[in-house]
Amino acid sequence: LDQVDRAAEPTRAATLLGLLAGHRHTALDHGAALAAYAQAEQLLTAERPSAERARVLADHAHALLTYERPVEAVLRCEEAIAVARLVGARAEEARSLDVLATCLNHPAELDRSIALHLEARRIAEQVGDVETVIETYGHLAFTLGLAGRDRDALDDAQEGYQRARQLGLEHATGSYIAGWLAWHLLGSGQWKECERFTTDALA
Repeated sequence: LDQVDRAAEPTRAATLLGLLAGHRHTALDHGAALAAYAQAEQLLTAERPSAERARVLADHAHALLTYERPVEAVLRCEEAIAVARLVGARAEEARSLDVLATCLNHPAELDRSIALHLEARRIAEQVGDVETVIETYGHLAFTLGLAGRDRDALDDAQEGYQRARQLGLEHATGSYIAGWLAWHLLGSGQWKECERFTTDALA
């Protein structure tokens, strides 16, 4: 970032700020993460709609949701989806739809949330965005559980874990799916299967 002229290359600077914000978020430096996302958004405000802007908005929304600021998160998701569709940025559209679906995990919106997760997965599969594909499995398993659809949640988590293995993400994003799969096996009373699966996964 120190080597980038933000006035001359705002999109490049915003992309780097978005990456920095993601690292700050992972490091639990919440204030610095949100500040970096806000700077990235500001740099792109006067620029033409772009995939980069959609990505920054979606990632900022995800962080806001994590910090329990869902109203702000939803507004950014909706803008991210509109921008992504305007410029034909399908991967960013899928990411934005998945984050929006995650924002809607309350009783009145669960059916819509489930539909959005599935739409995000379909688009991500079409464009080969494997990270988003796998993320939708974890997010949807959680939402299905909230909706009382435990059998569907278990089936989706099992499918997601197998998909993660196929894509070589078993030990990355797939570990998140493994957690949900173990949880749903336990909740469905399949204790021996849960013990076998968790033992194998931890090994």
